[in-house]
Amino acid sequence: MDSGKAVYIEGVDFASGHYYTTLFSYFGCNYVHNGYSYNVQSLIGVGGTFAEDYEFNYQYGSDSDYSVDEIGADEGTIFFVSQDDKGRGVCYGGGGQYRTIFTSTLLGSMIDGVGDNTKANLMSDYFSYLTSQPGIIEGTVTLDGGSGNIEDVVVTTGGAATNPDYSGYYTISVAPGTYDVTASLAGYRDSTIVGVEVFEEQVTSGIDFTLEVYNGPPDWELISGTQYHMFLMGEITLEGEEFEGIGDNMAGAFCWTDSLECRGIATWQATGFWFFYIVSNVNIGEEITFMIYDSETDLVYACEETIIFEDLATIGTPFEPYQLTAILTSAEGVYPVFSTKLNPNFPNPFNPETTISFSIIEDCRVTIDVYNIRGQKVKTLVNEKLNAGAHQVIWHGKDENGKSVSSGIYFYKMNSGRYTSVKKMILMK
Repeated sequence: MDSGKAVYIEGVDFASGHYYTTLFSYFGCNYVHNGYSYNVQSLIGVGGTFAEDYEFNYQYGSDSDYSVDEIGADEGTIFFVSQDDKGRGVCYGGGGQYRTIFTSTLLGSMIDGVGDNTKANLMSDYFSYLTSQPGIIEGTVTLDGGSGNIEDVVVTTGGAATNPDYSGYYTISVAPGTYDVTASLAGYRDSTIVGVEVFEEQVTSGIDFTLEVYNGPPDWELISGTQYHMFLMGEITLEGEEFEGIGDNMAGAFCWTDSLECRGIATWQATGFWFFYIVSNVNIGEEITFMIYDSETDLVYACEETIIFEDLATIGTPFEPYQLTAILTSAEGVYPVFSTKLNPNFPNPFNPETTISFSIIEDCRVTIDVYNIRGQKVKTLVNEKLNAGAHQVIWHGKDENGKSVSSGIYFYKMNSGRYTSVKKMILMK
């Protein structure tokens, strides 16, 4: 073997019988014992390897498959997996000095398929692989931000894996063929280069990666101890496209009190809408806002629309979902600020009190005054500098002297910088 010969070994339960011997270390094999063995019903060739076009039934329940163990590799190519992703055959390269295969599944126990899907053709490709000289893929890996260690990046292709050195340079030895090469590191987005051609005893250079930081889904934690709830079935649009529950995408309902509280995390329904179960400790009147996390951009977006919480209410249906529009982003992972806006009071008509909610896009002074139908100011509800975000104030139907006002139509006016808005409300006693 050290002089360049090829060796093939197979045997029932070969792995567990020899994993503690020098044979394993000589071949560079790594035995991964999962506590018990698996019966094999089928073996499927792994894409990107010489076996990718093969698929065989196996003599299930026979002595040949009663004890199939997992086998890992320090270097090599996983070329067959069973129906349970177990019983792997693994190819090993010994630094160019030898090439060998061992497996705990007996290839002789495969059942021929149709056409070219035969054991004879497989073994021909098998030994062509053994006797061919590998090619080399080389390149660099760069980390774009974050605090990751470049030497912890894993570069994989065709079942083979390696790590870059301190400078980000890597090489990986594989059999001639066409491969997809992937670089990955926890906390960063995986990056894949497809269709990399490798030729016998040649170097394929310039397979370079830049990994971008991936913060991942936000840690939205639902408030506890709630006693009221409502439902919303919604359809969300992000930059003109439907926002779906794929990847790590998330959607949530929130309410500003002393801080931003999560009031519900939506679940994506296969029929194409988000289902929100929204909770509160107040049975009616709180303003609910919505945000989404888009895993493709790794950003949090706020939705333009808001609703007023009402216990046991249902908004939208599976056939006519409530429409939400995501508009603002936060690249730093800070929750976005909503547009400057005065919302309709709730309830309206009311007796004896109503909630007025509003939002401001930046820190500024805000005034909200209540006027009667004659245009006389009745009450100043807000007159102070506020932080950007969503706010609310309650009018108890009283004037500046604390005296209850009579039934009728009233107006409330908000001034915030250049923004001015007036809305109507009705007090009914």
